Amino acid sequence: MYKTYYYEEKYAIVHEYRFLCLHDFLKYIQEKEVNQNIFDHCSSVNGRYDFTKTGSFDDAVRLCQYGWNENLDKLLELKEKIDQSLIKKGQETIKRSKSVMGFAPSMSDIIAGNPLNMWQIQKKPNFDIIRIYASLTYPGYTKSPEIYNRGAILLSLIDILEKIGYGVELISFEISHEISNYRSERNEIILSYFSLKDSSENLNLGKVYFPLCHPSFLRRLVFRLTEVTPVKIERWGSSYGRVYSEEEIREILKIGENEILFSTPREMRIEGDNIYDDLESVLKITNFDRFFKRSLIF
Repeated sequence: MYKTYYYEEKYAIVHEYRFLCLHDFLKYIQEKEVNQNIFDHCSSVNGRYDFTKTGSFDDAVRLCQYGWNENLDKLLELKEKIDQSLIKKGQETIKRSKSVMGFAPSMSDIIAGNPLNMWQIQKKPNFDIIRIYASLTYPGYTKSPEIYNRGAILLSLIDILEKIGYGVELISFEISHEISNYRSERNEIILSYFSLKDSSENLNLGKVYFPLCHPSFLRRLVFRLTEVTPVKIERWGSSYGRVYSEEEIREILKIGENEILFSTPREMRIEGDNIYDDLESVLKITNFDRFFKRSLIF
């Protein structure tokens, strides 16, 4: 779905897209004509391999449609280690009680003849929904390892939250803007939502791996969406839009304090060198320990 509206606080016209699935997104960007008044040189097609990590626009479409498996084993290995690290944090808050059945005996109660002589994990169903906003926008200087580590950490955090018992709604979006040189002309914002996961479904790694971890999702596919958008400010043709800060994104999208925002890798203090250092930065920035207040569900 595509619509436009005014955003008075930014004196801007917003071009908003909502795609219910990646298939609809790919169909849209392949069928729409490029806005040739602004884009006479399409980065979605002419982008360099070292910038996009794909050889062509068609290669990026194929990977998004049929799946990207490169380094998936590395991701799974990293994710498992991150999961173990986070589970240890969660276990600090696990509550135990005594029952007639359980995972380990309470020897003092057995000797005393107490029928409640087995330790049991208290299972507290957690029906809370956590919204994670994942920005797919980042500056041109962002390196592939930063993008990859950010995606791997995000996937691990979602998985852990689901194991704790939360429902996780992943709101993936791209937002960029350009500023007009003329007072008579409004600024422009392109805001796109991509439905990758709702709160009722478990994480599908094959579905989200490419959009969250591969630079071509933004630098070829989302760039093509920008190219087919009827923007009027000429600078779009060279800049492909400016990146908003975390504070501005929270303001525009009305993201609450209790909702998690994954902004650019640099704002998340992700450097792309050591995944565990990057993880610690993300945990601190998101105050992730607050979600371990409930027991793990076994």
